[in-house]
Amino acid sequence: MSLNLSSCLKGVLALAGICLVAFPSALPADEPEAVSIFDGETLEGWDGNPKFWRVEEGAITGETTKENPTDGNTFIIWRGGEPGDFELELDYKIVGHNSGIQYR
Repeated sequence: MSLNLSSCLKGVLALAGICLVAFPSALPADEPEAVSIFDGETLEGWDGNPKFWRVEEGAITGETTKENPTDGNTFIIWRGGEPGDFELELDYKIVGHNSGIQYR
């Protein structure tokens, strides 16, 4: 029996189509949409000393100065709910000092 390339290609495509229909769970699941915990306007749901923390131009801003120093670390903590598994996505900017992001 002689097979030509066209017949083989049609067979492979038909088999691939059957597999896609028969095994849809093999397809990647849609990623859940990201949920923001910051509304861009207020610190609702956040706990931080307003002497150091504010919203400025749609961003959470923390600042200490010579006129407004801190005695040690100062934190802002999200208390707006109990998170499950999550991926942290953010833009971060620091000017002139040592800082960081801590989460657990």
